[in-house]
Amino acid sequence: MITDYSSVSFDFALQNRPVIYYQFDELVENRHFAIDPHDIVGPVVDNQDDVLFALKNALRQEHLTNAQRSQLPENVYMQMDTHARKRLTKAIQKRFEK
Repeated sequence: MITDYSSVSFDFALQNRPVIYYQFDELVENRHFAIDPHDIVGPVVDNQDDVLFALKNALRQEHLTNAQRSQLPENVYMQMDTHARKRLTKAIQKRFEK
């Protein structure tokens, strides 16, 4: 996946798929991101040549080490279970009760 700091990159990384962050916008430093730079799980590139280089590297090797992969859920996701829909429904119902 080649992305500009999308949170979908974490979903890809959890599936051990390569993620390349393409910082093509020079104003990116002045924008607010929901993603903490320390949680980024792939190379950050800022030009087309580096995108191609990172893409070739990603295709040649496994994306994340076992240590990186095991830390990703606890660093990014508050709860890794099968109850997200229940929590969301409960939060919506609670909101409408007000």
